Parts: sequence; C-alpha cells; structure tokens
Amino acid sequence: MDKKEAQALYQKYVNGTCSPEEIALLEIAFLHYLRGRKDMPSERQIQDAGRQMKQVIYNHVAQSDGGRKRHWYRWAAAAVLVLALGVGYGLWKIEERRQAGNMIAQSSAEPDISPGGKRATLTLEDGQTIELSADQTGIVIDDGITYTDGSDVVNAGNTDVDSAKQGFHFQGAMASHLVLQTPKGGEYHVILQDGTEIWLNAESTLRYPLEFDRKDRVVQLSGEAYFEVDHDERPFAVVTDLGEVNVYGTAFNVKAYPDEYLVQTTLVTGKVAFATMRMTVMMNPGELAVADASGHVEKRKTDPNRQIGWRNGRYVFRERRLEDIMRELARWYDVEVYYQDEHVKDIAFTGDLLRYDSITAFLRLLQRTGEVSYRIEGMQLILFSK
Repeated sequence: MDKKEAQALYQKYVNGTCSPEEIALLEIAFLHYLRGRKDMPSERQIQDAGRQMKQVIYNHVAQSDGGRKRHWYRWAAAAVLVLALGVGYGLWKIEERRQAGNMIAQSSAEPDISPGGKRATLTLEDGQTIELSADQTGIVIDDGITYTDGSDVVNAGNTDVDSAKQGFHFQGAMASHLVLQTPKGGEYHVILQDGTEIWLNAESTLRYPLEFDRKDRVVQLSGEAYFEVDHDERPFAVVTDLGEVNVYGTAFNVKAYPDEYLVQTTLVTGKVAFATMRMTVMMNPGELAVADASGHVEKRKTDPNRQIGWRNGRYVFRERRLEDIMRELARWYDVEVYYQDEHVKDIAFTGDLLRYDSITAFLRLLQRTGEVSYRIEGMQLILFSK
C-alpha cells in the first residue's frame, strides 16, 4: 500500500465508510507505527483522536437503523482502535515515569566508582618519564615512538613532542630500552618494532628494547599482559620473576603480579614452552599453566575467556573466590577493598562483568546472592555479610 492509497483509506475511516477488513488493516498499520516510534502522541492528541473516533462510532450506530448487526463490526473495530490508543498511551506514560524514577534514584543513590582508562607512563633509558596521552589507545615503536594514530611521542631525530610540553628535552640517540608502566586503573597498548602487539593491564610494567637483536626477542613483565607475537625465526621470550614463556608466533596471556606469588600463562593460539628453574612444560591452545614460587608448574585445560576476557572488555568469573575477584577489580577501579567479615572472602561467584561499567554494576549482582552486602566510602569498598 503506497502513501496515496493509505491517505484514501484513512479518509474512508474518518468518513465511516471502511469495511471491517479495511479497519483491521488500518489498526495493524497504526500499531506497527507506534512500535517504531521513540515517542508517543501527546495526551491532547490522544483525547482529540478519541473524540473523533467516538463520533464515528456514534454515526455508525445512529445510521444503522434496525440493522445493528450489519454495522457492529465497524464501530467495534473503531472502539478497539480508541482503546489501543488509550492503553498504549497509558503504558507509555507508566514506562516514562518508571525510567524517570530510575534516573532520579540513580542520581541520588550511593556513591559510585568509575572504571579505569587509558593511562600509562613511558620511561626512557636515561630516566626521563613521559606521561602518555589518555586520549590515545597505544604507542608504536618504529624509527621513533608514535601514538597509534601516527602523532609523535618521541622522534628518532631528537624531538619529544609530548614531553617537551612537560619540560623534557630528549637529546642524542634513542634509548636502547624502554619501560611502559600502567598504574592502578590504567591500561595501554604497544606495538613493538617486530610487529608484536602487547596489551598491558592495570598496575603492570613492561620493559622492552627499542629494537630487538638478531638472535632473540626478550621482554620483561611484572603484572599482566596479553601478547600477539608476530611470527619470526627469532624466539620471543617473556621473562617474569618466577619463570619465562618462550614462543615463535602465537597469542597468549601472562599474569605475573608480585603480590600473587604465581605466574599464570594462558595459550590462545600457537604453541609455547613455559619454563621455571625446576621444569619446562609445553602448552597447546586452551591450556593454562600456573607456576608457584618453588618453580613447580601445573598445567590444565581452561576456557581462555576466563583469563583474557579483560582484553575483550569483559571479566568472566566461574566459581571464583570473592577475594580473588576483588583483587583483580581493585587494580582496575583503583579502589581499596576491606572485609568486615573475613569469611566472605571465600564465597564463590560466577558471572560476567563489562570491564568499562562502574563497579556498582558488579556489586549489585553480588548483593543479589543474599550473602554479601557493601558500602562505598570515597575510594574504599567495604564488604560484609548480609
């Protein structure tokens, strides 16, 4: 039905000459129209339409004489349309009030803690530290050091665009090693000279050369990072305090926070060797290797999303202890966590959390378990039994 036909049909409806089938067709079209709208007609418009429909109904009944059955379907259908308008408007107003109430409740509710963002520093060999832009997603190591959009961080020819504004004056040849560091609540991305990409998680430190040598490629990690290593004849090694991961070209995650006394390596694609002072294990995709302070390594199957979800903007928890979960979230949200009741640390939790949501999105889910409640005091989070 084109626009001209629709207008003609509408006029027939107003004139009271529509057949029951035509009335039904108009009703369906109108309801589809309402579903597609983001707003609804005003209450005044609804009332005007109602009066017009009532008049149409009255005309149908008044003109029917003794043949009321013949006209029943017409004015009944018209009544249905008026009812649909009224009910639709009423439901819409209820929803509008509910959403407004939610907004007011959220704005006047408890304090919240925002997620982290793009925050990191880059330290040169001579000790100069550059605060990297929070408006950029990462840096690229090539002839110089640029942001991923091509703008300069450090030029190979002696100029430091960002640090010059902060009082730094880079002179001479480029430093041989660089240190990328994220604080609590920070993350950053770096593309190394060989094409390898590394995503650094919160409260982590990565030390790497400006240019790899001809024999091997070695970086040092404290904290957590996700690696996509470019294929090369030279082996690539990630060195941590408790062991190292040796690869040739693959995607994997390494978690090596000093306060956890463990190193976890999760392999996504390819093949790696995970070595400690005591043993070496070969890993296949979908495996997790955990090394403790003694050098012992335990390997098991895993769903990699549990370990690398942060890289894809999610946290995935499956029967994880609350204390372990909160240690991870504390780094990202830069919050101090305290337990009013010690036993809540051992409560197991399963769920997914969007990494860039506020922390209360998770806390409300946690509270629904009926076992834990919380309160926020500034940048402190207190958990206790419900």
